[in-house]
Amino acid sequence: MSLAMNMLEKMDNNLDWYERNLNTIKNRFNESFVAIKDESVVASSKNLNSLLKQLKQKKINPNEAFISFVSKIKTIF
Repeated sequence: MSLAMNMLEKMDNNLDWYERNLNTIKNRFNESFVAIKDESVVASSKNLNSLLKQLKQKKINPNEAFISFVSKIKTIF
């Protein structure tokens, strides 16, 4: 499998894991940014720059993590 395909598959797995665990993630990390890699939350912060610094300290490339802002507040568009 090519490197690009491998990265896409990992990102897809992380997104699936995020969606399956969203309620738990919202309860634990409400109003925060979360970074998910290898189907687990590897960093979280109320501030995106702080989250990116945490990833750098853990030697995790932000391009290899699924990053999202989570909130219990429902928004209607």
